[in-house]
Formats: sequence, structure tokens, C-alpha cells
Amino acid sequence: KVAVSFETDKVTLDVFERTVAENIAKAMVKALEKAIFTGTGSTGHQPKGFLTETVPAGQTINITSGNHITYSDLCAMEAALPEGYEETAVWTMTKNTFFNEIIGMKDSDGQPIARVNMGLDGKPEYAILGRKVILNGYMKNFAVSPSEDMKVAAIFDFSRYGLNTNYAMTVRQYTDEATDDVVSKAIMLADGKAFDINSLVVMTAKKA
Repeated sequence: KVAVSFETDKVTLDVFERTVAENIAKAMVKALEKAIFTGTGSTGHQPKGFLTETVPAGQTINITSGNHITYSDLCAMEAALPEGYEETAVWTMTKNTFFNEIIGMKDSDGQPIARVNMGLDGKPEYAILGRKVILNGYMKNFAVSPSEDMKVAAIFDFSRYGLNTNYAMTVRQYTDEATDDVVSKAIMLADGKAFDINSLVVMTAKKA
């Protein structure tokens, strides 16, 4: 919900109005993305995030407190991924974790295991052991000695997540009678959850 003052509303430019609408849309998209990762699934509130699902047995790799992520840990993550998702699953983690923990890592032959390439659209593309990496801002950054257990990286097939928008986003405007501010309120009904969780492999940084 965004409030625009009475004065601003009367002297506003078209470009300002477009900016407000764009910011509302971006905020809604961010809220959906966050829910897809970590949503609680509470009825009437938000979709259920794939990271809140129960991880399949044998598909959690733990990093004990005091240790950094190693090449062996990444290999263990790959080994835990069922072969049926080999072509479609991707890595996901924060930019902080990728660049601080993984980008400079090398294998036993001295070859880098993470790569940053320039895509056709001019944007960087990231990969670990040849598998695509999607950076996100919804997981925890890796910490050597976390105060709580944290899911800091995952492999997941996002095509196995279903999102249903029961009510497409609409924007309604009204005037606050007390302040004369014009209020823009965006509403969307959305639900979603992973319909196949078997591709999920999670790396957890353990507290001491």
C-alpha cells in the first residue's frame, strides 16, 4: 500500500505516476519470490516455500561450526541430487555466499569449480561444477560460526514448484479523508507449493 500526499497528487507528472505503479509491481514480485523460497504456507497468507519443506533423507549436507564450505561439500551436494533431476535442477544461494565462499575455490587439479560468464543479454551467468546458479536475496549468507542453523545453499528443480494466482494483481486508489492523501492499494491472491520435493538438496551451516 502506497500513500501519495494531496500536494504531490495535484502537481504530479506522468513519469512519477508510472514510477509509483512500477514500484508497487516490483514489491509484489519480490513478495512472491520470497514466499516461493521461505513462505510458511499459512492459509490465506502466502504460498509455502520449498525451503520450508521436509528435505528428503540423505539430501542435507551439514557444515559444522567453525568450517568454511569446501570442494568436497559441493561434490557431496551434487552426489545427493537424484539423477532424474540432473538436467533441470539449479544451485541457489545469496550473492554473498557465492562470491565469498565459492568463486575462488579450485579442485584438486587447480581448476576453478565456479565460473562467471557473460550471457547473450550482457548479464553475468554463474555456474558451479557446470550447473547453473541462481542468486537470491531470500536465503541466509554463509557464516563460519552461525548463532542458529542456517540453510545457506540449495539445489532445486524450480519447474517442480507450482504457483497459482487465483486473483490477478489489481491496483485500487482511494482518498484518505483524514489527510487527503491518495492511497494506492495493490491486491493479489496467490498460492503455491512444491509438488515434487525430491530434487531438493540443502546445505546447512550448523550452529556450535
